Amino acid sequence: MVRSAAFPLRVLGQSSTMEIQQMQNLLCDVTLVAEDVEVSAHRVVLAACSSYFHAMFTGEMSESKARRVRIKEVDGWTLNMLIDYVYTAEIQVTEENVQVLCE
Repeated sequence: MVRSAAFPLRVLGQSSTMEIQQMQNLLCDVTLVAEDVEVSAHRVVLAACSSYFHAMFTGEMSESKARRVRIKEVDGWTLNMLIDYVYTAEIQVTEENVQVLCE
């Protein structure tokens, strides 16, 4: 298990309000799609935690206004793991997934 202090959404092991809202699909304003996996999220959370999403949602890209955004660079399982990491600051790194998570 890898934990990051860089993402302050989770405090002292407690779920954050944003994490709970994401799990309940409350106030989510974007759905990320990779393969057959759909993950609802908050643009502001993604943009705050990722330069990739910051560029996507604050620039002139069509994704900046889209409700559904297809992510072609990763498979569905990896997308789900990465979005969970954004909200929880935790990710399980194993021999099986280390390569794809580092790309």
